[in-house]
Amino acid sequence: MGRRGDAPSGSRPGEGDTIGVARRPWGDLEVRRWGSHMLTPWFEGDLELAPMWARESVELVREILPAGEVVRRVASEADAVLARYA
Repeated sequence: MGRRGDAPSGSRPGEGDTIGVARRPWGDLEVRRWGSHMLTPWFEGDLELAPMWARESVELVREILPAGEVVRRVASEADAVLARYA
């Protein structure tokens, strides 16, 4: 097993299969399953198989809030920081 409990490289199911294409101005790039690729708006393919880079940020979630409350808290924190430097 790998460091995080996943299968080692080379033995993962579907490893190397093309799961989509990243459309770039200079040409298309095949996106392979288990490959290192960041999702962008230019990705066309299977989102269920695409990499979602959220490991570190997900660990920081402490509570689930409505979007309006998140905006209010961010604005309040921004006001407090700006007041210190005004």
